[in-house]
Amino acid sequence: MFTTSPMYNHRLTHRCNFKHNVQPIIIPTDQDPTDTITNRCRLEKCCRKERKTCENFPFFTLDDAEIRKATRTNSILYFQVNLLQTSQTQILKEKEKLESVVDLIKEQLKEKEKLESVVDLIKEQLKEKEKLESVVDLIKEQLKENRKSLRQEIDFLKQENRTLKSKLQKTISKSTELSREIEIRNLENDKLERTIRTLYIKISGLDVSELANQKKIKDLTTSCRKLETEINALRNDSCDCKIKNPTMSRPIQSKGQNVNHDPSRGRRRQYFY
Repeated sequence: MFTTSPMYNHRLTHRCNFKHNVQPIIIPTDQDPTDTITNRCRLEKCCRKERKTCENFPFFTLDDAEIRKATRTNSILYFQVNLLQTSQTQILKEKEKLESVVDLIKEQLKEKEKLESVVDLIKEQLKEKEKLESVVDLIKEQLKENRKSLRQEIDFLKQENRTLKSKLQKTISKSTELSREIEIRNLENDKLERTIRTLYIKISGLDVSELANQKKIKDLTTSCRKLETEINALRNDSCDCKIKNPTMSRPIQSKGQNVNHDPSRGRRRQYFY
């Protein structure tokens, strides 16, 4: 890369009014601009060449002072151009850095948006969690109430169980007593069955005539009882008294007792007549 000094070229063209091409001063940019010694040497060489070219023109003359001024201004301008180039490169680098930073910021903004969306989701989840917690609290209260009611029911059932146990014990005691009574009655029934068997045996051993006499005796006793009731009714009607006379009623006779042998019967008849 090579650069030309514009000020020096301008002065040459202004003084000489060249009608032909003149080679401009070429300064290499590979070296540092601070290296003024090398730049001066190169400029002097270039000026010597130009002096040789300018000898053909008698009206064109250059002083060493003017050449030095031109070299100085050229070196200063070259230094400024290099500074501008370095600053431009730095600016470009900073621009790239800033662009990279901007890209990073954009990515961070995207991530921020994603995080905000995640935060919104988390907020919604927290709201749902609060709702669920409220529902859980209601369920806990209902469970407490249900436990209380269940405890009351359990206590009531325990009391009923106790009463039922007492009733069962009573019924068991009664059943034991009844079982004892049943056993006693079974024994009595066994005894009665034995007596009945003995009576059947005795009845089977009796004669037919004795059985007929016993039946006749039973019929006679029943007829006598009927007659006594009729007589008592007639006595009450004849006396016209509603007060019952205890002497008018006769005791019931036992089986096999003879009615005709009653000693009080004759006296009553005498008193009635």
